[in-house]
Amino acid sequence: MAVSIHGNNGVVTTNGTAAAPSLAAPDTDTGLYFDTNTIKATTAGSERLRIKSDGVVNIGDRADNSWIDSTLKVRKDQNAVTKIAVRNEDQGSSASAAIVVNSYGNSWMFDCGSAAKNSNALTIRVDATASSNQGTEKLRITTSGKIGIGLANPDIYSADADNLILRSTSGTGMTIRSGNTSKGSIFFASADNSTSNEGIYQYDHNDKAFIFNNYGGGAEKFIYKIQSNEKFRIDSSGNVGVNNTNPAAYGKFVVNGTANIISLNAS
Repeated sequence: MAVSIHGNNGVVTTNGTAAAPSLAAPDTDTGLYFDTNTIKATTAGSERLRIKSDGVVNIGDRADNSWIDSTLKVRKDQNAVTKIAVRNEDQGSSASAAIVVNSYGNSWMFDCGSAAKNSNALTIRVDATASSNQGTEKLRITTSGKIGIGLANPDIYSADADNLILRSTSGTGMTIRSGNTSKGSIFFASADNSTSNEGIYQYDHNDKAFIFNNYGGGAEKFIYKIQSNEKFRIDSSGNVGVNNTNPAAYGKFVVNGTANIISLNAS
């Protein structure tokens, strides 16, 4: 290896190669070598890291590919997961591992808490600037797969409907956007396939119609309740009962009550 002492630059060496780096470890195919305005690191004779003249850092990528103009690129071509790990083994109540992305005027933090902090939940926070200011939590995914948007404790809600919670202290809503000739849908499935959708609630933008479908397997019915008391029912034969749970016993339409059953008022 050729090394010279330069009055301004200190130690100067040759460029070297991946197999024979110019600044080598005891195993001579591991070390640093150089190209024009570029620093490279090699292990076992293969390039592993590259720092380019524009400040871009490539880990595992030797082709200088431009990936969405990224500043740091990590690449390993393999039939397995290529990943970046951030790890914190401390078990304290403030311990977590996080990635912060920041642009002028705002920042977001993706945070995995310890068992003592957020019960290992993944949280997304906005305006996180430091350890002392971890921002405002906007989304949480618990280890049981429950999702809270706008709250930190989705487990406090009814176990019958706490897989996804939307919360705010003013109006709260959810929008399903569909094409103007298409349907927006909510499906209720009983198995992990595309054919077990027993209940379907849709809005048809083309027909301008709400559609309720029940594919319960022969005993389908629609039931409307107020404070757990049934008020209205349509059974699978199309029989309608108002305040009656067995309209088929009376006919196609039955109204049960003690006062005026049906009143017609014209004005």
